Amino acid sequence: MNKEQFETRIKELLPQTTEQALNAWTEYIQSLEEDEIDPASYLFDCSYVELSLIKQHQGEEVATQLFNYGEHFVFNYFELRGAASKLAEGWSLDKICSDTVKNGCDATQEEYEESQAALHAFQQEHAETDDKPADLPKSDAPKQMRILVVEPTKDPYVKEIDGSLTSMQAIVGGFIQAVEPFDDPNVLLVCNEEAKLLGLPENRFLRNRNGIPYDIIHGTFFLTQGSGEEFCSLTDKQIQTYTRLYSREKLFVMQHGKVLNQPKKGKSTHER
Repeated sequence: MNKEQFETRIKELLPQTTEQALNAWTEYIQSLEEDEIDPASYLFDCSYVELSLIKQHQGEEVATQLFNYGEHFVFNYFELRGAASKLAEGWSLDKICSDTVKNGCDATQEEYEESQAALHAFQQEHAETDDKPADLPKSDAPKQMRILVVEPTKDPYVKEIDGSLTSMQAIVGGFIQAVEPFDDPNVLLVCNEEAKLLGLPENRFLRNRNGIPYDIIHGTFFLTQGSGEEFCSLTDKQIQTYTRLYSREKLFVMQHGKVLNQPKKGKSTHER
């Protein structure tokens, strides 16, 4: 949905919404789009669905309090379910805000799965009337994939591609190679197969299970879900996890055959 549709639906869902909070939410979501975190239309959809589920499970008052706290601090949509549970348990909103900035505020796996199903149902229902995110095409359109792109010296960003071999090769700049360097076997790292031979710039580390670097990825790469040669979109939680990982780490120097690095001092989405 677009900004105007979001504002209308929120007022219908939560009649006690304040204009100040509504403005803060829309401005924050639009700023995330400008920073290439996610399309605003997708974020509007996700936020509305999460608030609808909170109203269903914890009640309208809890959902309204969380939304109107946007006058001071806007929660990311994937933090709302966790924040709602804490609010229902008696936490103050100020305490929830502080804890979220420090530690995050993830939903449970059950809540996450419910949110994904509800989002899909909502977007299917409104596909003909709402402005749709690019990763929700009609069944006869090319398969869309939401991936996380990591370029040398830059923060990761979400990108939507059509899932074709050509679209993937365009990102890495040549023949692709998929590796499985993570504990999550469903997440693949796709890079340029000839990156080192081509002299592409150093990008990020490959680390063993103890966190010790053992190699360097050269050139732009991206993360996706997949098995074998079948690739598909990352989940919201996977995007969150690996955005944090690669935002913190930036290749610093190769010296005397030893890999050294320096944490990147970047701005989180909660640093206003």
